[in-house]
Amino acid sequence: MLRRKFHRHINEAAEVENFSTEESIRAYLEKYRSVKKASKWGKLFDEFVPGEDEADTVAGEILRAVCRIQYRYYNDGDMIGTEYGRYTCNAPARYLIDVCRNNSIERQIRAMWGMLSDDEYEEQLEKLMGLIWDYLTNNTELFFKKNHDDMWEWFDRDEDKEWDDEDDEDEDDEEWDDEDEDDEEWDEDEEDDEDR
Repeated sequence: MLRRKFHRHINEAAEVENFSTEESIRAYLEKYRSVKKASKWGKLFDEFVPGEDEADTVAGEILRAVCRIQYRYYNDGDMIGTEYGRYTCNAPARYLIDVCRNNSIERQIRAMWGMLSDDEYEEQLEKLMGLIWDYLTNNTELFFKKNHDDMWEWFDRDEDKEWDDEDDEDEDDEEWDDEDEDDEEWDEDEEDDEDR
């Protein structure tokens, strides 16, 4: 019994996906459609997204964009349209809206834009990942279509400014000013006590 289990595990681990045809990609996408495992995204990402710069295929660039949004949220808490997420996620989100030209994907991204609740954002991000998976399943030709775009071309210099702590610093300064006033009042009270 243990031997059979061990061999099955070894065979599963040795399974190598073949992404050389539309049919093989479609079969992979359909096989794992309902599975929410990062490793399944990882295999596609590793195959179609280079370590640097834009992908060679349109599907690769779509994967690069959606995985960027996912990565920034799970590793740094960045969200589309808010704080530092404006700088790290807005361009990939705009790219997905423009290139996919899919109403469901656009609605999903617009619903996430500026969302502040972590729980809601995470739920909506999972929905977006599912929509992108379905989109790629229905458009496997994009895995072979030459890409001429870089998702960062959708960067908006006015809206996607690098988030800085200036606003927080202004609030902190106000808090410190209030504390300084409290300290001054305390010092005055202390001087009055000494005079007595």
